[in-house]
Amino acid sequence: MKKSLIMSFLVLWGGFIFVLAGCAAQREQEEGQDQQQALEFTTQRCSTNLIKDGGFENPVNVSMYGYETFLNGRSFGDASSTGVGVWNVEAPVFSPPLQCAIALFPNSYSTSNHLFHKTPDGHNFVDIGLKSQGENSPDYPNCSLSQLIQTDLVAGKLYKLSFLQSAFKYPSLQTIPGNVFVQIYLKDPSSSIYREHFKVCPGSAWVFQGGDVTVPSSSGGQYTIAFSSDDPKSVSIIDAVWLTEK
Repeated sequence: MKKSLIMSFLVLWGGFIFVLAGCAAQREQEEGQDQQQALEFTTQRCSTNLIKDGGFENPVNVSMYGYETFLNGRSFGDASSTGVGVWNVEAPVFSPPLQCAIALFPNSYSTSNHLFHKTPDGHNFVDIGLKSQGENSPDYPNCSLSQLIQTDLVAGKLYKLSFLQSAFKYPSLQTIPGNVFVQIYLKDPSSSIYREHFKVCPGSAWVFQGGDVTVPSSSGGQYTIAFSSDDPKSVSIIDAVWLTEK
C-alpha cells in the first residue's frame, strides 16, 4: 500500500515537474523571440491598422469599481463616426440564455491590486470571460469579443495579425494559464480563413502573438475578427490588436 502511494506521488510530482519544465522552456523561447517580435511589431505600426480601437483605449473613463464590465449584446470602443462601439460582446447560445461578460481594465487597476500585469501598450486591456470572477461560474459562460473589419480584405492578399497576451500576475492565480482562440471569417465562423489557439504559461507577462493571414483568391470582402475564451480553466487577457497588409 505504502509503495503504491509513493509511486503515485512520484508520478504526480514528475508530471508537475514536466509542466514546469515545459513552461520554463516556453518562457526562454518567448524571451528569445521577443526582440525580433518587437521589431516586427514596430515595423507593422508604420502601416495602417485595419482594426479600430485595437488598444481598447475607449472608453477612457471607467466605473467606480476601477474597471468597466460589458455584458453580451453590448458594444464599446471607438464610436466617433457611428455612435455604436466597434467591439461586440457575444455569448454562445444557451437555453435558457446566460450572461457573458468581458471587462476593460486600466493600468491603474493593475497597480492598485497587482492582479494583472500592466500593459506596455497604452492604458487599457481586456479580460475576455471574467475568469477572475470564478473559473466555472455559471453566470459567465465563455465569451467572444468581435469586430467587423471596416476595410474589405482583398482576395489573394497576405495580412499580418498581431496582439499582446498575458496571464494573471497575482500569486494565488499563477496556476491559471492564458488561452485565447482567434478567428477571422467572412460570414460564418465555421468557415474561418484563420483560426488559431494562442497560449501563455501561468503568470506570464505580456508577450507578442499573431501570424500571417492569407485571404483566399475567391473570397475578398468585409471580414470579422473574433477573440474567444473557450477554455474554462484558463484566462483570456489581450491588448494591442493589429491587422495590416504585409
